[in-house]
Amino acid sequence: MTIRHLRTFLAVCESGSMTRAAESLHIAQPSVSQTIAELEKYYNVTLFSRVKQRLFITEQGRALLAKAKEVISSFDEFETLAYDAKKNDSVKIGCSMTLGKVFLPLLMEETCRTLPEVELTARVEKTAVIEEMLLSGDIDLAVIEGAAHSPLLRSTAFWRDRLAFVCRYGDEAPSNLSVRDLKNYKLLLREEGSPSRELLESVLSLYGVSVTPTLTSASDSAIIAAARRGIGVAVLPYALTAPYIREKSLREICSDVAFEREVSVIARKNKKFTEKQEQVYRLCLALKPDGRKSFEKGY
Repeated sequence: MTIRHLRTFLAVCESGSMTRAAESLHIAQPSVSQTIAELEKYYNVTLFSRVKQRLFITEQGRALLAKAKEVISSFDEFETLAYDAKKNDSVKIGCSMTLGKVFLPLLMEETCRTLPEVELTARVEKTAVIEEMLLSGDIDLAVIEGAAHSPLLRSTAFWRDRLAFVCRYGDEAPSNLSVRDLKNYKLLLREEGSPSRELLESVLSLYGVSVTPTLTSASDSAIIAAARRGIGVAVLPYALTAPYIREKSLREICSDVAFEREVSVIARKNKKFTEKQEQVYRLCLALKPDGRKSFEKGY
């Protein structure tokens, strides 16, 4: 038997359903059923009774559940100590692509200034890759747009960002733009699956609006360059476009709908920070991409 068997058993107990347990663990439902069956066969116990397609934990199952929780907790503590054993004062942080440009440089600068004894290393990757790195222990914490997708990660929101609609300065685009009129403009968007694109599409879906972009790119720089050439209206995080708005190479177009999202620090739920990791975590919560140490809106 492995820790996977116990985690699956716990997930079924907490959700009350094989299907919901499979969803929370991001695996197929037959795999959950097979894992429970393996446990029951190996130990010759009945963990659940099945009445009219509903699961009810047995007395044997209830007693074993308490022990399973203890074993899982001890294993998580062991994992944390094992991951941290050789780290000493080093801290490994991850950032999503956009925040790697507008937040990470500020964090590394402030870490050098206020925590000179900390050896900080960073990775900038897509959000999905960052989550995988956290779960595997390759990094200690991360900063992303939105919240973590994995149920094994915890999220702490500390700032609100928004998307900005920007065009070339001097273009004749309106000062105010209705969300329902977006389909009439040439839009320059991030690729599907990116946090910015997901936020845009989730808001548009509430209004029954769909758009077909003129330009799709994984590169913020390419989108900004196209907008500055007058190719169309770019939709990007405000923190990325703010320098160009200030220098008047781009102009922001106000929208009748707020495209806001939270920015979060994420880590494994069972993660116990070392002293230095805790200090960097606290520093993340205090900083803003524009440099202000406050919790009002980030724009």
